[in-house]
Amino acid sequence: MTSNSKGSKGLNTLSNKQLERIIAEIDQAIEWHQSWYKQLLRSLISNVPANKHDLSDNAHTFCEFGQWFNKLPTDTKKLHPHFSEMGTAHQKMHQGAKVLLSLNEAKSAIPVSLLDQFHADLDTLRDLFEAVSDEFSDVLHTRDPLTGATDRTNLLSHLRKEHERCKRHSQR
Repeated sequence: MTSNSKGSKGLNTLSNKQLERIIAEIDQAIEWHQSWYKQLLRSLISNVPANKHDLSDNAHTFCEFGQWFNKLPTDTKKLHPHFSEMGTAHQKMHQGAKVLLSLNEAKSAIPVSLLDQFHADLDTLRDLFEAVSDEFSDVLHTRDPLTGATDRTNLLSHLRKEHERCKRHSQR
């Protein structure tokens, strides 16, 4: 996933502390999902009983990431378009996990296509986690740590773009 310039405009309204907090929370979310995934594999491979919440239609609201995500202020979710994509991908991934766990509990074979689709959905969610975290980190690292002002490198890049834009407009 590439950086989205539309998303970074909202990010620039955040303080360094706010950016650091959100980055830390996203990193924690990644850890939560990794732990959840390990537990899912235990259930699927070793027949450890599945968590009852993972078998519910709204499993995405019970996991730690889902609880964190649902508590995020609407303003925070609007900071970047990947947040809404993340919510959708998260729900879809949990729906896939529910199907896999239900088949496993029924002692039915899990078709490879369902497992592959689940992993594709999981990869999409992980890509979104990383893209948002990376973009937030990029914004944070182009600022002066003390003042929060745009650093010299980033400022020069913006000045060059503006200079080119001015040259184009003056040629009209």
